[in-house]
Amino acid sequence: MNGHPMVHRDLLQSVEHAREQLRGLVARHAGLAAAGAGAPEIRDALGELVERLERLQTHYAMLLAIVARGADALYAKDRDGRYLLMNPSGAALFGVSVESIIGRDDTALFDAAGAARVMELDREVMRTGKPYSGEATYVVRGVATTLSTTLTIWNEPSGELRGLIGVTRDLTEHRKVEAAAAHERGRLRSL
Repeated sequence: MNGHPMVHRDLLQSVEHAREQLRGLVARHAGLAAAGAGAPEIRDALGELVERLERLQTHYAMLLAIVARGADALYAKDRDGRYLLMNPSGAALFGVSVESIIGRDDTALFDAAGAARVMELDREVMRTGKPYSGEATYVVRGVATTLSTTLTIWNEPSGELRGLIGVTRDLTEHRKVEAAAAHERGRLRSL
């Protein structure tokens, strides 16, 4: 599996490396078993591990496909607020490439005040463990942009906090249409 631009390449390389190591172990033990020197149980156990890893890799690829095709900005950040994953819709929203945002924090996407607000919100969600869903206006690429954001913590299987997972939608045009409609209703009422 080749590296995917939305995530740290190290993660995919680690999965691929582990898969190849397991395949090598299975082949080695299968050769030993065929020569009468290996334990069939070991071969079977290693074969099962390879199958599980392949299923995991398939599910991981499916998740990457879902993230890649999402219309909203979908992303994950580590505990320090650095992006570990961002989909193409998110990169387009902020006018950056996916590759350029991985490993960076919100100062790469927002003006100083906006980045400080976002980073404080992230810290609060991680501190409390409570999901956040809300709407706020930020300056994005020099333009006031209304964003609807949902954040939740991301834990390791051990329960240790890994960071945040977020979904952000640009509501700017929607809010402009609502404001124009409200203005028109008010104008019509005054007639």
